[in-house]
Amino acid sequence: MADPFVIETVDLRKNYDGVEAVRGLTLQVPAGSICGFLGRNGAGKTTTIKVLLGMARPTSGQARVFGLPADAPEASVDIRRRTGFVSDEKDLYDFMTVEEMIRAGVPTSKGATSARSSCPWTGRSRRSRAACARSSHCCWRSAAARSS
Repeated sequence: MADPFVIETVDLRKNYDGVEAVRGLTLQVPAGSICGFLGRNGAGKTTTIKVLLGMARPTSGQARVFGLPADAPEASVDIRRRTGFVSDEKDLYDFMTVEEMIRAGVPTSKGATSARSSCPWTGRSRRSRAACARSSHCCWRSAAARSS
């Protein structure tokens, strides 16, 4: 039977140098629903997303996405393959929507533009996909899958 929740956290906590960024978050998002994170600056929204995508490890608690443990390296790669994430730390073109950026690709460190040939953050070539996917900044695989 399929997991009824696409996202589930239980008492999720994340600390950075003694600062509590996420404090005991318990959340269940049923499959097929729409969920948004709202809160003031510093409330832990981006940190929560990064934990859910396996880009940050929780200090304690549990997080599952698509029934997979978000803190397991292989599972987090699978989670990122099935999702898209544009961090507030990345610059976007003012004239393009996020969807257009994902479909078109974004400039690589070498100046080329291709969602299929290289990672937009590391510039690694197609031959290095496995190494790039293990990087905490890699979500280009989802972008390439969506543009197919």
